[in-house]
Amino acid sequence: MSGWWNSASASNLTRGLTSITGQLSNNFKDILSEASEETYDPVAELTRAKQQIEDLELRKDTLSEECTSLKKQCDELTMQKQAVEIKSDMLLAESRRIIDEKDNELKRLRENTSAITWSNNNTDLSNTWTDILEDDQPEINEYLRYQRTIRDLKDENSHLRDEMVNLRKSLKSQQLEKNQSQRENDIIQIEQKYSEQLSKCRSEYDEQIHKLQSRIQELEQLNKNYQEDEVRKSMEVQKDVDDVDKDLLSHELEQANQKLNWFNEKFKEYSDLQSNMDLLILQNKQLENDSKIEQDKNKSNLELIQQYQEKISQLQSNETIDHNNTDELNRLLIEERQRCDALVNDNESMFHLLEEARSQNDNIHNKDKQIDELTSQIENLQKQIEIEINQREELNKQISNFEIKENEFNQEKTQLTTQINNLQQFKDEQLAKLNEDEENHFKEYHLREMLEKQLIELNEDLQTLENDKNDLYNQIDELREQLQLKDRQLQSYENLSTSPGSPSAISSSPDTRARSPSPQTFEHVLELEAQILRNEQQFNELNSVYNRFITLLPIELSSTDNTQLSLSDRFTNLFEQWSTYVDTLSITQQELDSVKQLLIEKQDDLEKLQFDLDLTTTKLIELQQEQQSSPLSSSLIHDNQFNNEEENENEIERILELHQYPQRAPSRQSIVSSTPGEKQQLIAQNELLSSILADKDRELISLQQAEKTREDLIKNLETLKKNLQQIELDKEIKQAELNDIKNVLDEKTRENSSLKKEKMYFIEKLAEIERNKQEQQSIIQVSHKQTTQEDEKPSTSIVTDKEDLQNVSILQTYYSINDFY
Repeated sequence: MSGWWNSASASNLTRGLTSITGQLSNNFKDILSEASEETYDPVAELTRAKQQIEDLELRKDTLSEECTSLKKQCDELTMQKQAVEIKSDMLLAESRRIIDEKDNELKRLRENTSAITWSNNNTDLSNTWTDILEDDQPEINEYLRYQRTIRDLKDENSHLRDEMVNLRKSLKSQQLEKNQSQRENDIIQIEQKYSEQLSKCRSEYDEQIHKLQSRIQELEQLNKNYQEDEVRKSMEVQKDVDDVDKDLLSHELEQANQKLNWFNEKFKEYSDLQSNMDLLILQNKQLENDSKIEQDKNKSNLELIQQYQEKISQLQSNETIDHNNTDELNRLLIEERQRCDALVNDNESMFHLLEEARSQNDNIHNKDKQIDELTSQIENLQKQIEIEINQREELNKQISNFEIKENEFNQEKTQLTTQINNLQQFKDEQLAKLNEDEENHFKEYHLREMLEKQLIELNEDLQTLENDKNDLYNQIDELREQLQLKDRQLQSYENLSTSPGSPSAISSSPDTRARSPSPQTFEHVLELEAQILRNEQQFNELNSVYNRFITLLPIELSSTDNTQLSLSDRFTNLFEQWSTYVDTLSITQQELDSVKQLLIEKQDDLEKLQFDLDLTTTKLIELQQEQQSSPLSSSLIHDNQFNNEEENENEIERILELHQYPQRAPSRQSIVSSTPGEKQQLIAQNELLSSILADKDRELISLQQAEKTREDLIKNLETLKKNLQQIELDKEIKQAELNDIKNVLDEKTRENSSLKKEKMYFIEKLAEIERNKQEQQSIIQVSHKQTTQEDEKPSTSIVTDKEDLQNVSILQTYYSINDFY
């Protein structure tokens, strides 16, 4: 971009120099042709000036039409951009609505599942431990555990989705605010620029038209006053010739000083422009940095947008429309460049004509030194311009190197981001594994705590009962000791009563009565005995409960001798055995399914055997009918029947021995000797397990489908990111092209304004030349009159005055042109 700008600026400078030289050549040629001519037509020149004014007005109209067409194109592009943005907003709203509907459906399903699980949990919790143990259904605990895990996972999933929705809303709101503010600022800036340009063009055209009209009026007035003042001026011309020579010399000096000042001012302006260019370059760099920062932010925020193919197709269609518009603009630019090239060719042709005129009129002009000095100054300026161009090229090289470094930095940044993403994925996987392990440990720990609490409560109850029992035993021992003492006293009293000396015994009877047991002690003894009976009853009940639990356990676990242990130790052992039994049941349930399949297969074999038995029975009946006479035949038939029954029993045992369980399972005899009711219970349990497994499979399938949809969404997001990055790059390219077009249009407007100014200036010069011609005509007429009156005076003075006036007028035009440029 910078290289193109430098090349364009260099080409513009060369074009400006060629145009200046062409205009100078045209002016000199016109002046020489007008000096060579003797007749003058001011009316024709006025008509020419009017025609030029009309041409300028037509050019103004065409330029205004071009400006309006460009405005319309800009408005159309803005409207298309707004339409695309509206469509994108509509698509985003529809996607949000669909996502909200899906989230609501998922919430409803979760609520339904949670209600069902809670109802199942409530119904299951209403049963007591004894009912669970009696019904032999430990699968419910596992089912509840799986349901809790599923509920926790669903809650976590819903929480994460809510967080994702909130993040998306916040990011989209921020992006919309930023985009709206940027669009409004861009639109306001564009409108201001166009309004300023239009106002400037209008003011310039109005000023030029006003100047031309005023000039025409002045020329008309001068034509009117010219006839009146011819006689008066003819007498004063000779007196003023000497004064004019002095004034011309002073005027030339002043013009030379003005040229020096003008060159100094231009040099200052050039330095100011250079400083402004540096500032613009710095501002451009800052804007690029800001744009890169904003792009990074947009890239980080665009990770949560979803892809829709319809949107992409619409954007592609809009891009094609934009490309067509850009092609049309390029075509217009090419046409305008061709026009500019034609103008340059015309200027070059005029320059050749000027060179020819110079070669013819070298003898007339005696001021080549000044022209050489000016050319040397121009060459110096060109050298300075070339130095500046070289400096700009160096700056462009530095900028390109900086861009290469930035690209390398961006590549390193992308690599680091990929590494960070991989590390985050690895971290997330490890965290998920740790969470699963922690959940499993937490569930096991919760179950153990429940069992331990129950064991502790039972141990405390047993300890309280044992303490009460020990207290009662102690009280009973004390009472027994007291009874023994009282029995001894009674025996001693009886011995004394039987021996001689009974009065002493009688006298001692009140003491013995006083020492005999009172009725309160008997009541206390009865209460203690009642408590003892109650404690024994409770102990017996606990023993019965213990025995009941033991009966539920298999023989291998219940065969251990726990008679020497206390009740608390027995219950602890019982719970440990029960936990092992539950684990074994979970294994046996898995094996029951395989046994079912084997039973189904063997039922077919049994049916075949029954068919064979039926055939054999029919054959035996036939043999019995044939051999009723012989007793040996009956004995053989009995032996065959016995052998067949043994063979059938052996086959059944083989069927049941195909699958040996590592832990306690129902024995073969129990399966064979089981009642139909027990078989129905087993079938019902197996059906319940199959339904539970089917529900779990469905849930797993739904989770897998959710994971697949999530992966698809992630892929869609990645593709959206890529497409949006491409769109942003296309937008940047289009903005750069539009800026180039704007710059070209600004250059064209400047060139047009410069051409208009030059035309106005040439018109003014033509008017001045006409005045000079008229003055010369008047001087010639006066000189002819004087020659007729004074034949003796030489005529060489008039000719020299005429030549001097022509040279002065030529120099004036030349210096005025140089001052203008």
